[in-house]
Amino acid sequence: MTETLQDTLDRALIKAAAQGKAEQLSSLLQQRANPNAGAGVSPALFAAAAGNHAACIRLLLAAGAKVDVTNSKGSTPLMVAAFNANLKAMRVLLDAGADRSLKNRDGADALTFAKARESSEAVALLNEDADEIIQRSRLGDRMLEEIFNFRTLERISLVRKGAGQPIEALYRESFTQIENLPALRDAFQKHRLRGGKRTVEDVFPHRIDKQKAGLRRKPE
Repeated sequence: MTETLQDTLDRALIKAAAQGKAEQLSSLLQQRANPNAGAGVSPALFAAAAGNHAACIRLLLAAGAKVDVTNSKGSTPLMVAAFNANLKAMRVLLDAGADRSLKNRDGADALTFAKARESSEAVALLNEDADEIIQRSRLGDRMLEEIFNFRTLERISLVRKGAGQPIEALYRESFTQIENLPALRDAFQKHRLRGGKRTVEDVFPHRIDKQKAGLRRKPE
């Protein structure tokens, strides 16, 4: 593959990411476009985050894009997503392990940008507690809210009609009582990616072979 062809693919990738064209982006990646195209200047992942294109962000990350890749000012995709209050992009980036503590060349971090935008939702997202992973799903005509508390190693399940509505039922159980291990694994991965310190041994004592768990642990 010639350098000229690579440059063409990479430029097209950045454009597709900026425009939220997930199918085109996927095709370009299959043609060996660089998922980190534009790193240090205007990265493809940065463009996708600026446009709140969650599907494009996932594709780039799956292809090997660095979640904390920076632009010419040292800003990360999480920073631009926070500045634009792009909550979908922020969630995908945070769940992929984006470092919310990084600062650009002006000394600003993602929280600085969220506050500048005056987005209470973006600020709340960045201030989420790594020890409390919340997952929401539908339960018939009700909403199930599961709070995985990694301080106390227990799950608190709340049933409501909808977000912000009164609690109709509450269940509390220790992690050792949870039968839905995939849900606990998912919560544990998010806990680690957000900087949580609990280990496999803490969360899955005597219940799972850590060699088979397939849990991605954040490097120390």
